[in-house]
Amino acid sequence: MATWTWTSQPVIDAMSAGHEFPPIVVFRTPLGWNLIDGVNRSYAAWHLRLPTLRAYELIGGPA
Repeated sequence: MATWTWTSQPVIDAMSAGHEFPPIVVFRTPLGWNLIDGVNRSYAAWHLRLPTLRAYELIGGPA
């Protein structure tokens, strides 16, 4: 995650201020989790060291 550098500071600032964001979307594979949607939200949460992030698990695989 440390290599992602395209998240704008306003996203980080808004998350830090407590603004609500849609959940990220993930898909489970035998090797772990794949992020389908929400790279900027994930990076902002990582940058802010948030312990949790709301997520939807996509069941059945990507279309």
